[in-house]
Amino acid sequence: MELQTHKPTLEISQYKARALLGYKNTGDAVSEWAQLGKQKAMEYIANKAEEGNRLKAIERGGNPIREIVIEKAWPQKQRQGTYTPVVGPQYHATPGEVSITPPPVNNPTHIGYRAQYLPGELNVQYNPAVVNIYMRQYPEISIDVSI
Repeated sequence: MELQTHKPTLEISQYKARALLGYKNTGDAVSEWAQLGKQKAMEYIANKAEEGNRLKAIERGGNPIREIVIEKAWPQKQRQGTYTPVVGPQYHATPGEVSITPPPVNNPTHIGYRAQYLPGELNVQYNPAVVNIYMRQYPEISIDVSI
């Protein structure tokens, strides 16, 4: 009889979970930085246009120069990042295989197998449980005051 086995494999990828923590390959990091640079440039252009509109409408009252200076001096910061990965690892499993090749039959007239079935005996013993309830010690309090 011949047995051939192929071992199962399990591949675990934690790249997405580690990427959320900042551990990325070069291509992904450069792509993200390019997107971030584009986003920051667009935010800067929008901010300058909004400031220009505020200065253009100076005749409506208020003090837009003072307001812009205060906003620039004390910007509102937002918390970014996290310490816990949100995405779990990815799994890919390949099952193993077992190939069994039976031996060649030398006598072609006898290719069957003989088997005899012997039923087993069932022996069951039952011991019922016994629970004894009794009071080991009765509650008692004694207070001794000596002066």
